[in-house]
Amino acid sequence: WWKNNRAKVTRFHCGIPVVQLSLDGKFIKFWDSQRDAAEELKISQKTIRKSCIGIEMPKQKYRWVLKSNYKND
Repeated sequence: WWKNNRAKVTRFHCGIPVVQLSLDGKFIKFWDSQRDAAEELKISQKTIRKSCIGIEMPKQKYRWVLKSNYKND
């Protein structure tokens, strides 16, 4: 598994910028990396990663989007 998915996993751990949104989609904050967001908000990086790829987590307090995919409408 690691051999096939290393690039994807490494990308998420190497400072890929993310956008924090409220559950109703309102902008909250840009983060330099999911790691920074997770550390400051004391949440799991796994929660942020899963939200970025569209997996809803139970008891999720925020939505997360990769900054490169964020559309500010």
